Amino acid sequence: MEDRIFWAQQTNSNAYNDGEYKLRLLNEKVVAVGDTVLVKFSNGNFRGKLKQIAGFGMHEDRPIVSVVFPGKSNGKKVLIDNIIDKI
Repeated sequence: MEDRIFWAQQTNSNAYNDGEYKLRLLNEKVVAVGDTVLVKFSNGNFRGKLKQIAGFGMHEDRPIVSVVFPGKSNGKKVLIDNIIDKI
């Protein structure tokens, strides 16, 4: 996983918890919660909005994020290698 999920501190802030987790894609683009991404599945590529990057609990060892697809209200867990690009 080589630290592709990382904490990004807000600029000009001294508070230790003032920031967010971000994800570095294989093409070196950086995405954050709320960004639209292209996700690869076995039946095609679909666009969705990144909902959650970290905080899945201590029993989740896979490098995953949560993506919400159009017409759905709940996020789907997706492996970070299946996220192709930022749209």
